[in-house]
Amino acid sequence: MRKYKIFLITMLCAGLVMTACASKEKSAAAKEEEETAADTIELDSAESQEVPLPEPVQQEPEPQPAAEELPEVTEPEPEPEPDPSVETYEGYTVELIEETKLYATEAVNMREGPSADDFEKVGKLTAKAEVTANGKVSGYNGDGKEWYRIKKSDGSNAFVIAEYLTSEKPSTEDTAEETTADAAANNTAQTPEQAAASTAANTSATDAAAAQQAALQQLAAQQAAAAQQATAQQQAAAAQQAAAAQQAAAQQEQTQQTPAAQPAAVATGLPSWAVSLHGVSAAGCAEVYNYWKNNKGYTDDQIHSYWDSLLNHYAGHGTSGW
Repeated sequence: MRKYKIFLITMLCAGLVMTACASKEKSAAAKEEEETAADTIELDSAESQEVPLPEPVQQEPEPQPAAEELPEVTEPEPEPEPDPSVETYEGYTVELIEETKLYATEAVNMREGPSADDFEKVGKLTAKAEVTANGKVSGYNGDGKEWYRIKKSDGSNAFVIAEYLTSEKPSTEDTAEETTADAAANNTAQTPEQAAASTAANTSATDAAAAQQAALQQLAAQQAAAAQQATAQQQAAAAQQAAAAQQAAAQQEQTQQTPAAQPAAVATGLPSWAVSLHGVSAAGCAEVYNYWKNNKGYTDDQIHSYWDSLLNHYAGHGTSGW
């Protein structure tokens, strides 16, 4: 009885389970049919509306940065070689020229450089003074004024403005004529007293120039005479030296020709007993006497006692061995 009940309950549960499963499958199928119908409706509606698709957006390409231009590499130009014919200083350049004689047209200052404003005065040239130019300057700091570089008497350089120098050597006559012409021109506009004073001043200037010229000529004559005298003295000295050489040669030749058997001679300045023996000359006797007197400190009596043996040794060996 009990087993029968258990069997019925089991069958009942199985029926219930089967019924639930069938109902669940039916619901799932119905639901799937509904969803399929809805999708169909949506597709039809979408086709009927014909919604256009959006056009693709074309993106413009981003601009690329321009390539950097590398700077051109230029090789440095070679430095120009210095010009040996010029000398460059601050503010001016000296063009080297061949040494040239120039003359001052009038009194003018000499300066350390080619400018009256920036360089000190180092001297003064008198009118008609002769100088030697070794360089030329075409301008200082672009002022365009020409200067000459001259060599002073002490060997140093100085600068003189070119307009006061000339290559033509002035003469005393030209100076006198210029002075007279200037005086005549000045006298036309002067009082008699002023004209007389101006003429006297010009005459004094002319006389001074003539005196300077005469002094220069006298100095040149003195220098020439001194040179001639020096030459004559040199010639006389040379003649004396030649005569002395000839005399010495003759004496030497005569000494060599003198036979050894000559009578004994006494050397000058020696005692009377210091006679020449064994062919020893007077000079040899003097050498022997002075050697034993001065070097050895012997007295005259001691030297006299050994004189013969000393000369005999000297004749064969000289002073060696003493």
